[in-house]
Amino acid sequence: ITFGICGCTDPIAINYDPTATVDDGSCIPPTPTVIAPNVFSPNSDGSNDEFFLTTTNAIEVELIITNRWGNVMYSGKGLNPSWNGKTENGNDSNEGSYFYKYIVTGYANMILEGHGFLQLTR
Repeated sequence: ITFGICGCTDPIAINYDPTATVDDGSCIPPTPTVIAPNVFSPNSDGSNDEFFLTTTNAIEVELIITNRWGNVMYSGKGLNPSWNGKTENGNDSNEGSYFYKYIVTGYANMILEGHGFLQLTR
């Protein structure tokens, strides 16, 4: 007869049990979080030149930024997409308010969606 210690054996889970030898299916994946700034200044001074989201427990981030008329200014996907304040043809975007939307995929396909406004200043 062999005995095993039941518990969560996934080291990413928030209830991970390092002493467990048998996974009992109780693992709880961590919830993704997002922190979004509300202003950035892409003026090439090396400080705050790109707009990006600060995330935790994310495996993919989709970021879409539009102007006030709904035109897409930036669309990116990956672990850390960021907008440099330029249009698709490489010109500087105008100062002003922009709208962003994000979809963050976390572990176990947890989805976190959100949106907000940001201010571009030069």
